[in-house]
Amino acid sequence: DNITNSARICFALYGLYETYKPVLKLSSKIIRIQKVNANSCVGYGNNLIKEDGYIYTIGFGYADGWPKDFKFNVYIDNEILFKACPMCMDFSMFFSTKKFEKNSIIEIIGNNNTVLKLANDNNMSPYEVTTLLSPRLIRNIEK
Repeated sequence: DNITNSARICFALYGLYETYKPVLKLSSKIIRIQKVNANSCVGYGNNLIKEDGYIYTIGFGYADGWPKDFKFNVYIDNEILFKACPMCMDFSMFFSTKKFEKNSIIEIIGNNNTVLKLANDNNMSPYEVTTLLSPRLIRNIEK
């Protein structure tokens, strides 16, 4: 017997599953670009860079809600940039062999990096991924 008169529609509303259109996007601009050579070390952990390329710094760090060891990569125009080292408090650094311009928009959550993918990659629920995001992040509502 159906004895309810309501339903939880949060996953549908936010598009947190692949069957729904995602409505949540998280992005940041590239604020610093550093050319690096193979065998350079990056970040607090001195992570080794294996080939020549570029380190792209964005203004999104663990103070914005995700743990330092959160597994994620980012995208520019469907091109993947790989996490170069653990997040800093206010910044994250990513590596690519391709050259992009300063102020280019980096996709953190979006079409290439869905909340469901991030949740699966980090052994979390989609709710955890979204509720960890800090209130200090600027929110824009688009129509």
